[in-house]
Amino acid sequence: MERSAADLPHRGLNSYRGAPAPAAVVDGYARFQSFSDAARSDIWRVLAPGLLEADLPAARAAFEAFCSDHGVAPQELGAALVALRFLVEGASALNLERAELAEDLARLGDGSGGAAEVLLAHYDEIKGRVRHRIVERTLADHGCVLTGIDWRVDEVRASDRGTDLGISVVLLTLRYREGGEQRRLTLQLTPDGLSQLKAFTNRFS
Repeated sequence: MERSAADLPHRGLNSYRGAPAPAAVVDGYARFQSFSDAARSDIWRVLAPGLLEADLPAARAAFEAFCSDHGVAPQELGAALVALRFLVEGASALNLERAELAEDLARLGDGSGGAAEVLLAHYDEIKGRVRHRIVERTLADHGCVLTGIDWRVDEVRASDRGTDLGISVVLLTLRYREGGEQRRLTLQLTPDGLSQLKAFTNRFS
């Protein structure tokens, strides 16, 4: 039997800043509870990619594989994931402890505890990763954010400007996010430029 938002205790959700649970969350969590034990235990396979904004084709493949492996209808899994992402993202954004998320799940649950245990088992780990993503997105709201560095070392021996140059050059490619796009910028560093960069980074080590 599906529960409505009106069936829940009047106290709101910790992960929703004390507001009552939206109907979609009540319904989606009820659907998750109806999954088999095996399906519930495997839910992080499809829940984590959505929380961490993983590669879309890979996430879609995981979604389809989950439905096939556990005999879950796509609409049922979709509704469940909406609720679970809402709860885990909300709790992570507010830096809630496991006990606080557990209170929310108890209010939404049917008392069996099985569904809640699956979510709580990985909450602390995923919370740190979700909060890291939140920091990146917060920074990206106000400019470019460095996301990675690639490098190689070349030796410049000659050019049309001169011969016997014999200098090592570091090619440094900065990967960064600007808005919703991933971009790259490649710089060439001479030994002097590399020394300046090292001196700068040493100030923060």
